[in-house]
Amino acid sequence: MSLSRAFTHALAACLLLACFRAGRAQDAAPRPAPSAPFRVGLLVADAKNRSAGDLRKEDLRIRLGGVEQAVSLLAKDESPVSYGLVVDNSGSLHRQIDAVVAAAQSLVRQTRPGDEGFLVRFVGSENIKLFQDFTSDPTELVEALDSMYIEAGQTALTDAVHLAAEHLVKKGAAGPGGPRRRVLILISDGDDRASYYRPDDVLRFLREHDVEVFCVGLPRDLSTASFTRPSQRAAAVSLLKRLSKETGGRAFFADNVGELKEAVAGVADALRARYVVEFAPAGKDGQPASGKLEIEAADAAGLPGREVFYRQWSFKKGEPERKK
Repeated sequence: MSLSRAFTHALAACLLLACFRAGRAQDAAPRPAPSAPFRVGLLVADAKNRSAGDLRKEDLRIRLGGVEQAVSLLAKDESPVSYGLVVDNSGSLHRQIDAVVAAAQSLVRQTRPGDEGFLVRFVGSENIKLFQDFTSDPTELVEALDSMYIEAGQTALTDAVHLAAEHLVKKGAAGPGGPRRRVLILISDGDDRASYYRPDDVLRFLREHDVEVFCVGLPRDLSTASFTRPSQRAAAVSLLKRLSKETGGRAFFADNVGELKEAVAGVADALRARYVVEFAPAGKDGQPASGKLEIEAADAAGLPGREVFYRQWSFKKGEPERKK
């Protein structure tokens, strides 16, 4: 064999061996471990803002960082509820307080065995009071609501929500039968005038501790925009919608007694219409999932325009970022 041919054969053998070793190294490289199943609670409403039941797995479309996710579980959430009823007693509600009390009493009468609730009355930052601590007896909450009264002061809405959420997290029952939902039900016109806590601060705490906020908004007596000042009403509605949307709750608004009854009925219905959905977070090309969670529900027969409400999540390296 000529020297040149021997050299050629030797070179080919070396290349073949290098390719074989590279392939073995690639096969031996660690692959991303499968993500643990992740659960998120969600509510679904139709185009008329009513709770839309009969949700199916195939109705849902879940994306994480733009990547489609496979739904492994969808079930009704039957967890008991620990809730705080947070009621505005500031002067701006003086014409509505009797209707507010009656509506709130109607709501607590619909609590189920195993639920527990407390009542907070608020005006200004120095006038936020626990009117009734945790109880599983709706009668105690009904009687406490009867003692509410209007008082002058600069409304501190986000302060009241933050303090109520802290009480809910620290004092709420752990639940021997499994996890409990944490819920705040806020009844207010939404006009925050003198709070220490900013909405971003409050929302960070609510999301970190998985506290859902349901709002009953009563903005009818707030001013609209003029040449000299912005709209109080628009700002109030925006705040209430944000508190509910980013925590997985719902917001309902009322301009009269009839609408207030409907709004409270909507909250009671939504509290019992929650689903839990489970999926294993998956990224692109087998990589850890990252990015924003997006959930949609396809239209169904007789249920056009369905909207999904869920706590806002972002993921990084396959894990949810809880302190966003």
